[in-house]
Amino acid sequence: MKTISQRELRNDSAAVMRAVEAGESFTVARRGKPIAQLSPLAPQPKTFIPAKEAAAALAHLPAWGERDRPPDGAPRDPWEGAGA
Repeated sequence: MKTISQRELRNDSAAVMRAVEAGESFTVARRGKPIAQLSPLAPQPKTFIPAKEAAAALAHLPAWGERDRPPDGAPRDPWEGAGA
């Protein structure tokens, strides 16, 4: 890991950030004393899933309300048996 001064980080921040983006890590020192480490982040998990992938992943699930229907397929009365 390369050590750079705080001044070098301030003056050449664009070059340092490009190096970090390329995978390099740095120790930042002030007056010769290490004070920080600058390194690339670990790969982040995918946050966007295309519609086709989502549909394929959910294809095995029953349609909405399908699990609540009796075997004959007739809709169930949700108020049946809830009598007052």
